[in-house]
Amino acid sequence: MRIAFLLPEFPRLNQPYILSQLEGLLACGHDVTVHAPRTDAAVFDEMAMRRFGDRWREQPRVATGRVRRTLGGLALTARHLPRHPGAVAAALSPRRFGRYALSFATLHA
Repeated sequence: MRIAFLLPEFPRLNQPYILSQLEGLLACGHDVTVHAPRTDAAVFDEMAMRRFGDRWREQPRVATGRVRRTLGGLALTARHLPRHPGAVAAALSPRRFGRYALSFATLHA
């Protein structure tokens, strides 16, 4: 089975439960990928990066300001809607993701 973890940061020192899940899923033979922005240096877990770095795909950080996030979300929508209309519509569905969809956070992820 292919499994994707969408995390706000990776690898953090305070994520032992995530690392345990990754180890367990890999031991069961699953194909696991972690999608997350890089963690700040102060809380970076170097050992976890050595163990799971090949499974990690760095994602850009989502803008924290509402205006910047909205403008970025509109730009992403314009760029990806022609090629992936279903995926964009699903990411922007408030019924499915609530306020996260309305803030473009799911589209950025």
